[in-house]
Amino acid sequence: MMQTESSTVTESNITPVKFKELYSKYNKTLSCPCSSTSISYKNFVSSTIKLHPVCSSRFVSQEWIHALYLSNASRYRVSDFRTTASSQFEILSSFCSLAQDIVNHTENDVDSNEFVTIYLLPDTQVEYEVNGTVKSFKNSASARMIMFLEYFRSTIQGNYLISALNTNLIVTLTPHFMADPIPTIDSTYYIPAFGYLLDCSTDNPIIAATLNPVINESDPVYLRFNFAYLPNSKIVSGFFAGCTPLEALLRSTFDCLYEIECLELLFDYFPSLNHSHIIWTNSILTSKQQNLSFNDYLNELLIEEWSTQTNYLKYFDQCNSSFCTYTKTQRAEFIYAITLFISLYGGLVMILRLAASFINDLVRLFIQIDQPYMRPAVRHGGVRSTNLIMNDIENDKSNQHSVTLSFNLHGIREINSTSIICVCATNPDCQTTAVVYDTIYDVIYNNNISLIHKIPGFIRGCLSSDSLVGSTLQCLYSESNLNSDCFANLLTHTSNMHLRLKLDGSMRDLHPLVYDSEWSRFPPNTLISTIIREMMVEQWNQSVSYKKFYESCAPTYCTYHQKIRTKTTVGIFITLLSTIGGLAVSLRFITPYFVKLLFKLWTMIRKRKQKQQKQQEHRGNH
Repeated sequence: MMQTESSTVTESNITPVKFKELYSKYNKTLSCPCSSTSISYKNFVSSTIKLHPVCSSRFVSQEWIHALYLSNASRYRVSDFRTTASSQFEILSSFCSLAQDIVNHTENDVDSNEFVTIYLLPDTQVEYEVNGTVKSFKNSASARMIMFLEYFRSTIQGNYLISALNTNLIVTLTPHFMADPIPTIDSTYYIPAFGYLLDCSTDNPIIAATLNPVINESDPVYLRFNFAYLPNSKIVSGFFAGCTPLEALLRSTFDCLYEIECLELLFDYFPSLNHSHIIWTNSILTSKQQNLSFNDYLNELLIEEWSTQTNYLKYFDQCNSSFCTYTKTQRAEFIYAITLFISLYGGLVMILRLAASFINDLVRLFIQIDQPYMRPAVRHGGVRSTNLIMNDIENDKSNQHSVTLSFNLHGIREINSTSIICVCATNPDCQTTAVVYDTIYDVIYNNNISLIHKIPGFIRGCLSSDSLVGSTLQCLYSESNLNSDCFANLLTHTSNMHLRLKLDGSMRDLHPLVYDSEWSRFPPNTLISTIIREMMVEQWNQSVSYKKFYESCAPTYCTYHQKIRTKTTVGIFITLLSTIGGLAVSLRFITPYFVKLLFKLWTMIRKRKQKQQKQQEHRGNH
């Protein structure tokens, strides 16, 4: 009788307060379609981004960097802060500018992003989705910085760049009794208190930066090879010394920039700081929160704080939902239950009255049968019936070659001559055809050069990276593509020049590349720089699997609207019969009282008329 019933309710003139109230009650069935299903983040989302305080300080200004510059910086030891101070802050300033550019681009990307909202969402869900999207953009931006840093470091290491500050390698002239001084190159090194020697040719030693007494030029040069501290050295807190200014900066925590005493120490060793009109101690950094290295901050894009504010009212206005629908479930009213009870009772009474006579006759018919036939039931038994290509790269460091350095400007030589045709110091784009010579020794010492083989497609530039991006891979393709035996000759000469190199089976079974114009968009003569710009992607074919999308979505239910009749013909008949029966029962109880009421009213009216007539007759007699 008191069963629940569901009904769909539509509400118009939706306000944020009204939506919040409806959502708290009917969040499972509430549906408010948005007039605009795509909203730009810039219309309701704002971000506050704060970089590391050093990036907005005077310590990345050109005044500070120039004040730390010393023309004789290479005269000091590697551990001396004067050697790399100006270079470290120059790199720091560049990274701050790069981080700011990436942050600005990321903000623009976030503002241009579209927030898809088919239905009006509550504030908590909007904020959750916005924060997730912003976090994704932030992680992508941080990855860009990390990849750039790794590329920067690998470029320095891969091209064996020598620092002009003598921090990783030092070039010296060793006197020779029979000839001119011999140029030699030595790697700087550090010997820990407990451990093995670490040198910059194979390792990456890092120690705290110090301010040491000026080294006397009469002292042996080898003293500058060592990272070790000199007596009476003063540590520059938070700064380090390494093989390059970059490696030293990555380990720095900038503690000195938070301490007045440390800044005042720098004034004693950098005279230009005292000649500046700027009071540097007023630029001291404050409120250091974490003791993280510069490398740690770079991994976070130098961002110290990134807060996102979501204006829900603006989102609500942009959604512009004109109505909401929800399903309301409630129990039937008590009066309705009583009425239904009476209707059912009356219907049953009427049905039983009609059926009673028929049932009575049927029962009598069965009773009149004198000898019913009975037979045993027969039980019947039931019938039972029943190719990826793997590239193995081995980095073998067992072979070490003695390299004699000639202290001359690096340049590109003609193929069949010892004369230099281009100097890299004046033209970084120098290049010539790559060739295979008879011996490496003859090339370096300018003796008779015996040319063996030219390598088509490959060039030799100032740096290893220049040689790579300016070359093509045509020598690595099969003879059928180029009508050339370049690949076979290259393998032969490589094997002859590296007899001691231990090649495994996969290296010995190298095969040339095969060009097929039907599936490859890079012909053999394509520059490697072009291939890199295209991300080395031959084909990018996307396929959409609706089945996988459906499985990922995994809907639990679907809702739709359909107009149907609430009652069938049988239902209408039962309702009509119940209504008639209910009326009959109701009238049976009500009619006697109603007749009595009418009779009573008629009696009262009759008596009143008789009384009025008697009063009129009495007045007439007088």
